[in-house]
Amino acid sequence: MVARLQVAALDHNYSVDRQQAPTKEGVLRFKQEFSKAARAFVVKPIKEEKTWCFRSELQHGIVDRCANGPSQRTLLSAQRERVVVTLGERAGVPKMEKEQAIQQRIQRYTHP
Repeated sequence: MVARLQVAALDHNYSVDRQQAPTKEGVLRFKQEFSKAARAFVVKPIKEEKTWCFRSELQHGIVDRCANGPSQRTLLSAQRERVVVTLGERAGVPKMEKEQAIQQRIQRYTHP
């Protein structure tokens, strides 16, 4: 699922800046579509075909990584060894003991 989303993002990024497609005579191409929002037909440009060039770059990168890069087992073991830093630790706020936090909450919400 994550891989599909990443490939979709690559596809979008590579094809977002496509130029408008011309006809054989050099006239720019358009299409008419019905817009529900405008409740009328609108004219939209027709873009050039996608090149899909990122696929071959991606395949070459995968083959190169398999041949020369670290193994999947090495990468996974390195991830397991990472130290997890909580948001509180990152902000410099010390974490109090659980019982102390519970007592503080009870005192705060108990009305005399």
